[in-house]
Order: sequence, then structure tokens, then C-alpha cells
Amino acid sequence: MKPDKIPSRDHVVRYIGPSFVEAGEVSRVKFQLRKGESGLSVNWLEKLGFESKDDCINEVYRVMSSGYDLNKNGWFAELQVGSIREISNNTKVNYDIEVIHKPKPADEKEGVLANISHAEIEGLPTINDDEEQAELIAGELVEICALNDLHSLSHHHI
Repeated sequence: MKPDKIPSRDHVVRYIGPSFVEAGEVSRVKFQLRKGESGLSVNWLEKLGFESKDDCINEVYRVMSSGYDLNKNGWFAELQVGSIREISNNTKVNYDIEVIHKPKPADEKEGVLANISHAEIEGLPTINDDEEQAELIAGELVEICALNDLHSLSHHHI
């Protein structure tokens, strides 16, 4: 089965711990692929079907919290999928970046909920494989992201 590409008009979010945000800017390291990773883990907001963005982010937080220790003072960096793809059109970027829907099943033994909105930003180099390109692309991703503060979301149940 061919993986689903997420529509360009849609949005994804990536959890960012509070120690990776300084003066309103995300550290580039949060947008760099680590060795052994196939892509950067994100969540597709529109897949969740809620009317408000806050409700979508609250649901992402709820589901992710079942499997990860998320800090309530953290953030979700929001990116438009089309803007992520546009980075590949930068004449200095040598990689074809794509955003693919990759839902994760529940793990009942571990108490982890199914994550129907899970996706990955693929086609990125690791810092070990191509440091210059990894830095360039991470910088571009930082430039296009908008931060959503977890503790200011409406109806947030932390």
C-alpha cells in the first residue's frame, strides 16, 4: 500500500520541550533527523476532524501523553505542509522533502493510545550524513513554524 501524502493546505505539529525554545524560537536540533530515524515525527491536525485548532492540539497532546512524558510547559510547533514541501525548491537544498501519513496502532500492554494523526517529514539528511544540508533544512523549518503554547490552549486538561 502506497503511503498517503498529506495535502499541502493542511498542517502538522511537532512537540517541542521547553528547554528547546529560547526567545520564541525553536532550536534547530528539534528539526534535525537523528541517526536511525526515517523521518521527523509530527501529527496531522486536520486528520483529527475537530473544528478548532486548539481542540486538535489538545487531542494530539492527550494521545501523545499516553506514550511519552510531555512537559506541560512545552510547545507544539505548527507547520503548513505546503511550506515544508517548498523547502525542496530552495536551490541550495539537495533533498526531496515529503510529509507522509503514518498512523501508529495502540499498544494496550503499554497503555499507549492509537495515534491516527501520526505522520513523518521524510527525505531529510541526518546531521551525520550531511551536516550542511541538515543545518540548512532545519533552519528553514524553524523559519516557517509557529509556536503553540500548551498551557494557554483552551479546554486543556493537563
